[in-house]
Amino acid sequence: MIEIQQALDLIESQCVTMQADCLGLTQLPGHVLADSIESDVDSPPFDKSMMDGFALQAADVLAGNPRLQVLAQVQAGAQFSGQVNSGQAVQIMTGAPVPQGADTVVMVEQTSHTEDQVEIQATVKAGQNILCRGTAMRAGQTIMSAGDYVRAEDVGLLAEAGAASAKIIPRPGLAVIATGDELVPVESSPTGSQIRNSNGPMIACLAKPYCKSVRDLGVGPDRAETLAEVVTAGLESDILVLSGGVSAGVADLVPAVLQQVGVKQIFHKVKIKPGKPVWFGVYESGEKKRTLVFGLPGNPVSSMVCFRVFVLPALLRMAGRDGNSAYASGKLSTEFKQRPGRTTYWPSRVTQSETGCLLEPLDWKGSADLRTLAQANCYAVFTGERAQFEPGETLPFLHIH
Repeated sequence: MIEIQQALDLIESQCVTMQADCLGLTQLPGHVLADSIESDVDSPPFDKSMMDGFALQAADVLAGNPRLQVLAQVQAGAQFSGQVNSGQAVQIMTGAPVPQGADTVVMVEQTSHTEDQVEIQATVKAGQNILCRGTAMRAGQTIMSAGDYVRAEDVGLLAEAGAASAKIIPRPGLAVIATGDELVPVESSPTGSQIRNSNGPMIACLAKPYCKSVRDLGVGPDRAETLAEVVTAGLESDILVLSGGVSAGVADLVPAVLQQVGVKQIFHKVKIKPGKPVWFGVYESGEKKRTLVFGLPGNPVSSMVCFRVFVLPALLRMAGRDGNSAYASGKLSTEFKQRPGRTTYWPSRVTQSETGCLLEPLDWKGSADLRTLAQANCYAVFTGERAQFEPGETLPFLHIH
């Protein structure tokens, strides 16, 4: 049985970044850029009015000449081809190019005007309400770099820069198999010793935001030959996650079946609670085909904890992202006792107080207790070296998003 950090290091050593691919602009969010992107234009491409108002020469108003002749009206998308001279103005709309000769824009609310004349009713200074050409970016300037994560908020910038497509690091594809003869589909009514398959849908939903595709292969039975067939199908994905069948029981066939189909074991069992039996290995077939394989414990909370602690970092690294999970710290709200030995991820609620984050461990009843887990928004992390923790102690916690 190995330590959590040792397991994470072994997983990281097996993660290979996905090969770059090209996607269209609106498909980029959620991916990491493989190449830097440069703008092909200045932005704005001209001196632009930031207000609806009048473009004029500030010197006129400063010299005591607030009444000016209006030469024309310019909408956004149009351009005044003439010259603004002393004593003249052009009515201009937000986003329109500032006419040649004008050096300031006065808001329409600060004027009194007719169709051919305007009176300025405010103090002015040269350059006001004008966004000069290239202020935001210049043609040839790098606007996003290789390794940057693309958000929906970045799409407008990329569109402005002419990036109709870009090379990205794809997200991996994942397959999930829930194992056990006791499992029946969600829509079925369990009888006798049967239970509904909660792990398969849960893991699929956990993985979906981080994967290009998720295949739920259903239930793998407790029969080695049939389970091997399902596993073989799952090995076509970049990552295969199995839940159940990794402990030491008679029906825990997963490690042996994985070995049978050619998956190399990297580790089995980690000092974590819940989730001790977690299994990890690698399948390689030829020069290009490589699949990371995770065997998670069958109890649903154990499966969820192990997914967030071990599988998620691998998904992120393969997609070119930082694989370090988003841990934070908070103060324990109450006394907590445990049996020492393994680091515990305890379902908890974190709230914001005047002094920072406050952690409240919930009345969790064990690895099968999904009801309490549904009330949690984090896992408080209690080191396995101690049996008792006092109120006010600072602890790490892992967010549940």
